[in-house]
Amino acid sequence: MRALLAVALALVFVAAVIGLAGYAPGPALTALISGSVGSGAAWTATLLKTTPLLLTGLAVALCFR
Repeated sequence: MRALLAVALALVFVAAVIGLAGYAPGPALTALISGSVGSGAAWTATLLKTTPLLLTGLAVALCFR
């Protein structure tokens, strides 16, 4: 439940920043989502970029614990 709230708040924050920059938030968020998870190739690219970051964060969290 908290994860969904965090995602919703992050999307609202991003939409506000995009709106303040003078662009339409709807098409920008649609392009962001379809570009990151819109197809199989997009899923692969997203996972290839995020896996090292997630593993690095896990290693740092483990060391600081």
